[in-house]
This record gives sequence, structure tokens and C-alpha cells, in this order.
Amino acid sequence: MTSTLPSLMLVVTAAWLLIMAGSLIIFRGIVPIPDLFGGSGGAIATSVVKTILAVALVLLWAWILVKLRDAYVRRKLFPETRSETVRASPEPPL
Repeated sequence: MTSTLPSLMLVVTAAWLLIMAGSLIIFRGIVPIPDLFGGSGGAIATSVVKTILAVALVLLWAWILVKLRDAYVRRKLFPETRSETVRASPEPPL
């Protein structure tokens, strides 16, 4: 049986990097978006666009983290499926 610590550390590191990258995208890309139109209507439209972009980014983060979790759990629960990828060649006809 292999140790689970290295693969768990990889999942935690990937999650941490996703959070840092997402924060960078929000604060460097989404927050500085200027008003789309003049007046109060432009401020409201800009706020709606920023909210939609931020929510989409969070949903993407959550989807990636769920996929990472599923891959980790699948690898730990079913390790024999990885070794069965190499199949024996069929016997040649006589």
C-alpha cells in the first residue's frame, strides 16, 4: 500500500494555487473594470457584469476542486484499476 500523503499534498497545493490565481483574477481583472455607461445605469450594469464574472469564476473553481477530489478518492479507493490497463495479448491461432 502506498502512502497517501504525497498525493494529498498535491491536491492541497493545487487547491491553494487555484485560490491564489482566482484572487489575482478578481482583484487584477474584474475589480478594475470601468463603468460601462455614464450615470447610475452604467454603475448598475457594471456591478451586474462584475458579479456575473465573479460568480462564474467561483463556479469554475468549485468544479475544478470537485474533479480534483473525485480523482483523489477514485485513486485511493480503486488502485487496482490503474494496474489493469496493460492487457495480455491474445494467443495466436494454431
